[in-house]
Amino acid sequence: MALNDSEILVAGVILSCSAGMTWIVRAAAYRFGFVSVPRHERWHRKPTALFGGIAIFTSFFVGFLLFVPKQSEYVVLAVCSSGMFLLGLVDDFVRLKPQTKLVAQIVVATAFAYSGLVLPFSDREMVNFLITLLWLVGITNAMNLLDNMDGLCAGVAMIAAAYGLVFCAMEGDAAGVMTATVFIAALGGFLLFNFNPSSIFMGDAGSLFVGFLLAGVNVAAPNTHARSVLSILLFPCLILVIPIFDTALVSVIRKFSGRPISVGGKDHSSQRLVAVGLSERRAVLILYAVSLVSGGIAYLLNRQGFSYTLFFISLFVIGMVLFGVYLSNVKVYSDDADISEDRKDVFQLVADVPYKKYVALIVLDVLLVFTAYYGAYWLRFEGIQTSDRQFRLFVNSFPIVLVLSVISFFVSGLYYDNWRYTGIRDLLAMIKGSFGGAMGSVVVLTFVYRFEGYSRSVLVMYWGILLMLLAGSRLSFRMLTEVLVVSPDHYRRVLIYGAGDGGELLLRELKNNPAMEAKVVGFLDDDPSRLRTKIHGISVLGPLGTAEFWIRRYSVGQIIISSQKIPVAKVSELQEICDRFQVELLRASIKYDKALA
Repeated sequence: MALNDSEILVAGVILSCSAGMTWIVRAAAYRFGFVSVPRHERWHRKPTALFGGIAIFTSFFVGFLLFVPKQSEYVVLAVCSSGMFLLGLVDDFVRLKPQTKLVAQIVVATAFAYSGLVLPFSDREMVNFLITLLWLVGITNAMNLLDNMDGLCAGVAMIAAAYGLVFCAMEGDAAGVMTATVFIAALGGFLLFNFNPSSIFMGDAGSLFVGFLLAGVNVAAPNTHARSVLSILLFPCLILVIPIFDTALVSVIRKFSGRPISVGGKDHSSQRLVAVGLSERRAVLILYAVSLVSGGIAYLLNRQGFSYTLFFISLFVIGMVLFGVYLSNVKVYSDDADISEDRKDVFQLVADVPYKKYVALIVLDVLLVFTAYYGAYWLRFEGIQTSDRQFRLFVNSFPIVLVLSVISFFVSGLYYDNWRYTGIRDLLAMIKGSFGGAMGSVVVLTFVYRFEGYSRSVLVMYWGILLMLLAGSRLSFRMLTEVLVVSPDHYRRVLIYGAGDGGELLLRELKNNPAMEAKVVGFLDDDPSRLRTKIHGISVLGPLGTAEFWIRRYSVGQIIISSQKIPVAKVSELQEICDRFQVELLRASIKYDKALA
């Protein structure tokens, strides 16, 4: 699958061509005033050159004409992608109406599918035709929406194209390999100028061209990458999971918060990651990582087939659902507070459905139970095929396992917990709920089928996997907050004196309350047994006597005493140190006041 010398040479030539063209287009854009001026609904903060898509398209087209074998499928793809580029270029100049753009996109996609290039989803030609149109137009617009942060659209497209190159090489598709090579190089030259901080944007000309080409190459490849009818759409969805995820997240949240889907805003997945405290680069790199993981699952799907990969696909889907729910609750608009809670939370989107939260939780738990039970069979028998006897046993027993597990979850109280505050009591409930579901399944399967052919080790592994999935899902919000939430650099740096229960409570309040604008850099505590321990990832740095050192090292602006039990002498000593370094000294307390009549 390694590139040969000629392909590496082609990549180098097109990369240089793209970088040179991008430099020229950028200079011309600044010279003639073709720049994007910062606006409230846009993300960039300074005037930035437009029309980078011209450089991407030109370098790709030159490479396609010179180096790609003229296979009919890829010729059609190049021609239709050119049409999409021209549509985007016109839109960059005159700002077409959304409905006009959509009609034009459907025309281009229809021309592509009419040439005979369709997804072989079923035996009905019209169904295949319509699904192909939906795929082409959907992915094209998804990539257009994804172009919302420096380097995101081009980088995700490069990752997707790189996986496409690998699959074409595995199947001996020389034209596909060279097309992907030229496309990656064209994007790479542009990305040199587009990665944060960006000096040029690709515009609609670039994003529509890139989106259509990525969508079309999955259809144009002569040998399908998928091994079953079910995975024909699943395979390209895994390759392009980030634009699909971002579009779905934005569309759903805008729809249920009363905002027009077609109007731009700062509510994309990348922008929500920045809103929790990440830098723009780190937010983009996280989405790159998700693309790499999903592409790896697509690789397994290609090599091992659907039944072998189903366990990993289920885990990935669960992770993406939880990730989307977490991002949906990030405040990105100043008027988010005016939107009622059952309009903001993805678990509560459908406001008219009774007990909507519990319905959503049960649906998620159905997916958890399926993943755990299938995973147990998959591990015990080292993969199962649909023709295996064990697969039939799995299908026959799954409804029993599912019903008993959900009932056990309900009895254990798992549907009354608040995920943001999951603790030890909730973990005990998860242990009871998962154990009850597994043991109940053993009893009922013995009663119904006399346990003939079933494996007790499968049920034991099911309990373990289910417990891990339950704990992971319920703790997901807290884990994501710990991993993603980073205090901005402008927050004042704080030391907490006292690393006991009061210090832990104070730390959680400071971390979870952005209004405090505080970044805790460490604890001070005179108990030697607490030295070098950590509380929620924050270290106990040393005793009071080391305060001067840590104030200098971390440029501390505030010290907060977490306990009322600190001796007066210690407080006086600390006050002298704070006065000498002009550091504010505060004492935290919890007070109860009478409610006003």
